[in-house]
Amino acid sequence: MARKDIKTVYDLAGKKVSFGQASRGTFLTSTVVFNRLGIDVHVVEYSNEEGLYRLKRGEIDAMVRVVGAPTRLLQDVSQADGVHIVPLPVVEGAYFPATLTHEQYPGLIPQGKTVQTAAVGALMAAYNWPKDHPRRERVQSLVDRLRDRIDELRNEPHHRKWRQVRLERELPGWRRWEPIPANRF
Repeated sequence: MARKDIKTVYDLAGKKVSFGQASRGTFLTSTVVFNRLGIDVHVVEYSNEEGLYRLKRGEIDAMVRVVGAPTRLLQDVSQADGVHIVPLPVVEGAYFPATLTHEQYPGLIPQGKTVQTAAVGALMAAYNWPKDHPRRERVQSLVDRLRDRIDELRNEPHHRKWRQVRLERELPGWRRWEPIPANRF
C-alpha cells in the first residue's frame, strides 16, 4: 500500500516505508523483497494498524503487509483514502507471482482490473528419520491422512487457503521424502 503519487515500487527509493514490526514475518519478507529489487528505502517499524493509520495521514509513504488475501485490514480502505495497492514485479527465486482482484479489494481495485503482487509459499518439511524409528511412522501417518483428506480440506467449512495447497508440487533444491512419491498425490 502506498500514497497515490507512488506509481511503482521503484518510486519508493529513499522514501519512508513501514516493514511492520521487526519481530514479524512481514519485516523479513519486506527486507528480502526490497533487497532483491535493489530498492533502498527508509525502513520504519509500525504494526499493520499503525502503519495504515500513518499512511492515510501522509506520515509515511508506504507500508508492506504480508497476509493471505483478502485481509480484513484493507476491507474498509478505498482510493478515497489517498492510497492504493502498488504492483509488485516478480521477485525471482524468492516468491511466487500472484494477482489481487477487485473481488478481494473492491474499494482499492477497480472492477475488471487486477494488481500484480507476490505470494509467500509454505512448505511442510519433516526430519528424515531412520526407517525403523517410531517417529518416522508418525510422520508417515500424518502424511497419509493429509493426502487422503486433502479434497475434504479444500471444501467448506475449512479455510479457503486449503484450495491453494498443491501436494504434488516439486520444489527446486528440496528432496521429496522417500516414502512419498509425487504420484501418490
